[in-house]
Amino acid sequence: MVDYWLDSNVFIEGMKGPYGFDLAPQFWIVLEEMSNRYLLARPRMVYDELSDAQDDLASWAQERKKDKNVHIRTCGYSKNSKECAHVS
Repeated sequence: MVDYWLDSNVFIEGMKGPYGFDLAPQFWIVLEEMSNRYLLARPRMVYDELSDAQDDLASWAQERKKDKNVHIRTCGYSKNSKECAHVS
């Protein structure tokens, strides 16, 4: 079971603000590491919102969808959903 669910603002405001890719690369590495340990995930609609843009954040999200070894877990969700599926 995932401990933390992240919404779009974590990624968008993080990138625009103090955690930009060039300013705080460790922030993004920690997000990936926590995801790989099943500690955090994002709903599928968050992935859709991030990847629809034409910016560095969209590229980052799309890369993590393609690379099975480096990703942020993206989950479908419903009140009956008990597992988190990888985006493939």
